[in-house]
Parts: sequence; structure tokens; C-alpha cells
Amino acid sequence: MTWLISMIASVTALDLKASARQASRSAMGVAGVGLLFLTCWVLSVAGVAVMLADEIGVVPALFTITGGLLLVGLGVALWLAWTIRKERRKRRARVAAQRVAVTSALAALPRSRANRAAVIIAGLAALAFLARKPGSDADDDTDA
Repeated sequence: MTWLISMIASVTALDLKASARQASRSAMGVAGVGLLFLTCWVLSVAGVAVMLADEIGVVPALFTITGGLLLVGLGVALWLAWTIRKERRKRRARVAAQRVAVTSALAALPRSRANRAAVIIAGLAALAFLARKPGSDADDDTDA
């Protein structure tokens, strides 16, 4: 039986190494593509600035580009705030539904004396898990 456990552990370790290698390759690829898109963005803004500078002058062209980018930034910030608020509402509803499910499951469990201690411990553990603070899990959004 121990040979099975050691074999499973070694296969799991190899799988974790392959997953880590794949994740690092993916991260490098995304960083490279992101750098190319950033370069494209900067060069296109510079091209628009040069084109507008010929038409309306340097200072008005820079103010025009700045105003346009400010409007785009505000739009993205509003969309992001809306998305975060929607996700928080979904999470609150999911947690409330989980709490209702746990309390109804505890109420529906059989009342035999043999299982009472195990049921009480399991119920308290489930309620403690669901009653933890919202900012304590890793998938929660941070307020920055």
C-alpha cells in the first residue's frame, strides 16, 4: 500500500512541476504580448499628437489628447466599479444562500442520540466557515 502512496505522490509532484512550468510560460507570453500592445498604443498616441500638432498647434493637440484619454479612463473606471459592485452582490447572495442551506440541513437532520454530537460539531464547523469575515478569503476583491 505504501508503494501506491509514494507513486501517487511522485506523479502529483511531476504534475505540479509541469503546471508551474506551463504557468510561467503563459505569464511570459502574456507579458510579451502586453509589451507589444503597449508599444503600439504609445506610438499611435504619438502619431495622433504629431498629426494634430500640424492642424491645430502643439499645445491644443496635447490638451485634446489628454482630454480624450481622461474620458476613456473615466469610462473604464466607471465600468470597473460597476463590475466590482455586481460581483460583490453576487457573492453576498451566494453566501446567504449557503447559510440558508446549512441551517435548513441542520434542521432536517435526524434527531438520534448517536449522531447528535457529530451533527452539532459539523453544523458549528459549517456555520463558522460561512460566518468568517468577507475579506478573509483569497478570491475576494481588495479595496485599494
